[in-house]
Amino acid sequence: MHKTYLVTGGSGFIGSALCRRLVNTGNKVIIVDNNQRGSLKKLEDIFKKIIFIQSDIRDQTKIIECSKNVDCIIHAAYVNGTEFFYERPEEIIDIAIKGMLSVIESCKANNIKELVLISSSEVYQTPTIIPTPENVPLIIPDITNPRFSYGGGKIASELMLMSYCKQNFKKAIIVRPHNVYGIDMGFEHVIPQLIKKILLIKEKKEKILKIQGDGSETRAFTHIEDFVDGFEIALRKGNHLDVFHIGSPEEIKILDLTKKILNLMEVNVKIENSELKKGSTLRRCPDISKIRNLGFEPKIKIYEGLPKVIDWYSHNIKI
Repeated sequence: MHKTYLVTGGSGFIGSALCRRLVNTGNKVIIVDNNQRGSLKKLEDIFKKIIFIQSDIRDQTKIIECSKNVDCIIHAAYVNGTEFFYERPEEIIDIAIKGMLSVIESCKANNIKELVLISSSEVYQTPTIIPTPENVPLIIPDITNPRFSYGGGKIASELMLMSYCKQNFKKAIIVRPHNVYGIDMGFEHVIPQLIKKILLIKEKKEKILKIQGDGSETRAFTHIEDFVDGFEIALRKGNHLDVFHIGSPEEIKILDLTKKILNLMEVNVKIENSELKKGSTLRRCPDISKIRNLGFEPKIKIYEGLPKVIDWYSHNIKI
């Protein structure tokens, strides 16, 4: 059955991909975004089929007005990008708490019974179990480290969903993306940052590439198309108060990722280690058994997804 969705943060990387899928499967989509990090360019192919409203998610009155006659809110508005965690912690916390309140109050005011929160793997930060299931403890290792403003804001958002939405909602669920990558994902993440460094090396004809840490740190990167597939399954088949890890079980060392990108960009340089930022996660890989049991299976391996991403950034990064 087709529905009307309000998507906050819908002009962002993940948000725009979700909106595209919703539109292409016959749903009506209303997007609310202030375009602080998003862009209408990401919506060019579907712009005539959606309603776009430019607004800050913290403007509760506006969000309530925008969400009239909506069946479900998908809340993806946030500030992503590791460098922002350190630089803008106050803003990140403010958006997390006030944004989530705006969404919940909009659901109450307009009798909306379905809500999906796009959370993050940062809520469990340094997991004790790898691959990591949904029921691990949520952790903030050091409240004095501004990096954890992001994970802390997401934990607060998850708690708010569980507390506010337990009663009087038909379906309120949490989805935790795991290192989603793809074309036009932003410039503050590990893959585009590596591509930019390598492009600079090519231009300056340097012989050394510095990476953060010693390269033994791992991640499990998830192509945006796979993530959207998993999200769609969670949206259709998830039950009230479900939490889903959506990602890939393909764990890779950052050193091996760096070598793959260097090889694809046909650059031969020495890789040098540097100090790892305080609070960085040494290893991350999700247990996706729960979403797999509903029919999800990631299809795009990292070596298959990287070439198009490298090509896009090679033409869009300003050196």
